[in-house]
Amino acid sequence: MCGPQVYEAMARAWSRRDFLKMLSGAMAATVLPSPGPTVWPWLSVEIQGAREGDLVSFTLTVRNLTEETISDLYVAGHVPRNADFVAATATPARAWFRGFEAEGGDLQSAVWLAEEIPPKGTLGPFRYQVAPHPAATLVSAHGFVSWRKPAYGEAASAPVGVMVRTAARVFQRKVDLTYVQNPNFPIWPGAPRLQIENVFNHAQHGFYANRWHIYEHHGTHMDAPVHFGKNALTIERLPAEVLVAPAAVIDIRDRARRNPDAQLTPDDIRTWERRYGRLPDGAVVFMWSGWGARVGDEAAYRNMDAQGVMHFPGFHPDTAEFLLKERNIVGIGVDTLSLDYGASTDFKTHYTILPANKWGLENVANLGRIPPAGAMVFVGALRIEGASGGPVRLIAVW
Repeated sequence: MCGPQVYEAMARAWSRRDFLKMLSGAMAATVLPSPGPTVWPWLSVEIQGAREGDLVSFTLTVRNLTEETISDLYVAGHVPRNADFVAATATPARAWFRGFEAEGGDLQSAVWLAEEIPPKGTLGPFRYQVAPHPAATLVSAHGFVSWRKPAYGEAASAPVGVMVRTAARVFQRKVDLTYVQNPNFPIWPGAPRLQIENVFNHAQHGFYANRWHIYEHHGTHMDAPVHFGKNALTIERLPAEVLVAPAAVIDIRDRARRNPDAQLTPDDIRTWERRYGRLPDGAVVFMWSGWGARVGDEAAYRNMDAQGVMHFPGFHPDTAEFLLKERNIVGIGVDTLSLDYGASTDFKTHYTILPANKWGLENVANLGRIPPAGAMVFVGALRIEGASGGPVRLIAVW
């Protein structure tokens, strides 16, 4: 038989997750001290779910069933990875939102912390929205709470689940993020221009076909990891699952208007996350600088000064480091000629992102026509053996 002191010692010795795992195992083995069931009825968790157009919303409510205050609560709404978190849309008084977190296995969580629930009190609603993946027909979720009082140390309420039926996504909006390739498209200085040679035509041959002479990094295109990573992936080796991604569009247009050398910073990512929630796993992060307005004028698009230095926005190298170390992305994209800002001499963003087997997209069109969060992007990358990149057809849907 174990008393409260033993449970308190275990709570101090084990982490939250290990302790809960151990406690649930002990409960399954029916070795909890009598009366065992009284460990669990302190709190109840209620969770509800409902479709809201293309999104699914879940609402959690926590109730204190005891005559004493329960403190230091950890409240989580778990969903499997067949959905992407969009936003936390409600946080009750006496609580604060900690963020979206990846769990072990196939789970992810929206997490809140709360100081206490008074006797017989209610804490809620905690509300969050998810976007089902395109093929998902069901989105499930369950609520989970852990706490530190009463005396048995740290424990959890029995999780309560809910399942919401959602049709496989029928996308209502589709936007092409690709510029038309032609010999006059603005290119990196010194790079060869696209040449199109007619080989067969209807009048002479009864069918039509051209031969292209094209540099891999021309127009709307992908930088494959090997472009700046010596032993990284060539374009044909990229798995299909990294070519379909939720899109986050970060708007730095105001700063770019004032300073053509503007760079997207980690603070820009955090600002976006405060409004739209944590970057979803497997996301592509786009910088929207408004530079596409110049694409019809190569001199304005390059924006080269008298010394031959180009000036246009890009990703700051610190942002590349942040996205690799603190988030889980598949790639980044820009509406300019380069992932690095135009005046860069060390191309540190390229040398950070690409060797990590992430990809980059340059000369992306129409970023202002897709939402900041909630769109999915399909990257039509050519599977050419050994390629360092290549033109893509980039489509956003939501």
